[in-house]
Amino acid sequence: MVDHTGRMASILKNKFNVQKGDTVLIYMPMVMESVVIMMACARIGAIHGVVFGGFAPKELAVRINDAKPKLIATASMGIEPNRTIPYLPLIEEALTYAD
Repeated sequence: MVDHTGRMASILKNKFNVQKGDTVLIYMPMVMESVVIMMACARIGAIHGVVFGGFAPKELAVRINDAKPKLIATASMGIEPNRTIPYLPLIEEALTYAD
């Protein structure tokens, strides 16, 4: 886990220019990667906010407006017993409602 955290912290800093004090919104299902991103944010001093994956676009937009994230980290989809939920269309719609 430490290895993954260090790599993710490096990606956040070098690829996405996330710095100490920046906010990263995590929109993912309950998977190991969400914990890795949380720990990576802590390692570089960034603030993280977690939004349960699958939130409706208007509700996600409220959280985006409140957090003003520099980056939204997401998974491609969430898996439920009878269906999959693609996250990118939800984020794209949420951004149309966000300030």
